[in-house]
Amino acid sequence: MQKKIVRIFKIMRYVIFFTPLFIPLPLNALSQFKVAGDNGAKIKVVNWNVQTFFDAQTDGSEYSDFKRSSSGWGRDAYVKRLERLCEAINVLDADVFVMEEIESKGVLYDISNKLASNSWRKKKMYGYGCFYKTPGTSIGCAVLSRHPLSDLKIHSLDIKTENTQQPSLRPLMELTLIASGKKLILYVNHWKSMAGGEAKTEIWRRWQESVLGKNVYDCVHGGLTDTVPAVLCCGDLNCNITKFAVWKDVAGLVSYGGLSKSSDMCNVFLRYIKAGNFGVCGVYSPWILSDGRRIEGGSYYYNKAWNTLDHFFSSGTAKISNFTVENKGPWADEAGIPIGYKVYTGRGYSDHLPVSCTVEF
Repeated sequence: MQKKIVRIFKIMRYVIFFTPLFIPLPLNALSQFKVAGDNGAKIKVVNWNVQTFFDAQTDGSEYSDFKRSSSGWGRDAYVKRLERLCEAINVLDADVFVMEEIESKGVLYDISNKLASNSWRKKKMYGYGCFYKTPGTSIGCAVLSRHPLSDLKIHSLDIKTENTQQPSLRPLMELTLIASGKKLILYVNHWKSMAGGEAKTEIWRRWQESVLGKNVYDCVHGGLTDTVPAVLCCGDLNCNITKFAVWKDVAGLVSYGGLSKSSDMCNVFLRYIKAGNFGVCGVYSPWILSDGRRIEGGSYYYNKAWNTLDHFFSSGTAKISNFTVENKGPWADEAGIPIGYKVYTGRGYSDHLPVSCTVEF
C-alpha cells in the first residue's frame, strides 16, 4: 500500500461565469459555525455518486461520449448540468457533501461559486473543499464542507500477488473535519466497479476493503492515547451490504481477540490483511436494522432490482442516525428511481440516489 499526503484547499470566492454582482466574503467568515458546547458536534452528511460529472474543458481523459461532437457536450451543457446539481445540493442542505465521479478540482470551485452566488447566509456557504484523482485517470472524489478540512492523505494499492494484473483502482481518501471544536476522521471511497463481471472484479473490491479496514482499525485502536477518535466512512463501494461480513462470519476470530475488537454498535466487519495476518474491524452500517434485517430499497437501480452500493460506516465515537435514501427530489422519478444523466439529451442527474445521515461526535 502506498500513502501520500495531499494539500487541502479552501474554496476561493470568485465567480467565473455566473453573475457579475456577487461580492465575495472573506474566507475566515465562511468558516464560522455555532458551537454545540459540551454536547459535541452534530452534522448532516450527504454522499452522492454524481455520475461522470466532467467539466467543460476537453483534456483527453474524458469518457468517449463526452468527446464526440455529436454528443452536444460543451460549456452550455456543463453550465446547465452544474445548475441542476447546485439546486439539488441546496435542497439536500447538508453540512458536508461527498461526491464521486467528479472530473476536476475546477468543478468543485464552480459548484461552490454557484452556491455562494445564490446565498448571503454565511452558515450556508461551503468554504472548504478537497479533491483527488489518480493522475491520468478520468474521475475522482471530492468533498465540499461548511466546516474546516485538513490533513488529506491518499492510500493507494499496488498489488502484485494476484494471478492477474491490477486494474486502475481509485485510492482511499482520508481527511479531518473540525466542527464545534470536535474532530471527525473522514474516509472517502470509490471502489472498483462491477464492469467486466461481479465475480471477476470482486477480488479488487476485497483489496480496497482491506485498505479501509486496516486504516480504520489503526485509527480507532492503534493510538498512543486513551482518546478514541470519531470515524465516518462513506462512498460508492460498488458492493451490496450483503457482501460484507457480519457477526456469524467472524465470531471465532473476534472472540479470540487478536487483531479485532468490537462493540455493541458493530453490525458489519471490514476484513483486512496486516503484516500477513487476517483481521477484522467492526463498524456500524445504517443499511442494517437492529433486528438484522436490511432496509428495503437501495441507492442504485439496475435490471429492475435495487442495490445498496452507496454506504456510510461509523466507528469509534461517531454515531450515525437519520439515515435516508434521498428519493423524493427532482433527481428521482415518481417511483423513487434515480434519473440518470444522458449526455446526448442533456437531461437527468445521476444513476445513483444520494444518501444522507446525521453524524454525532
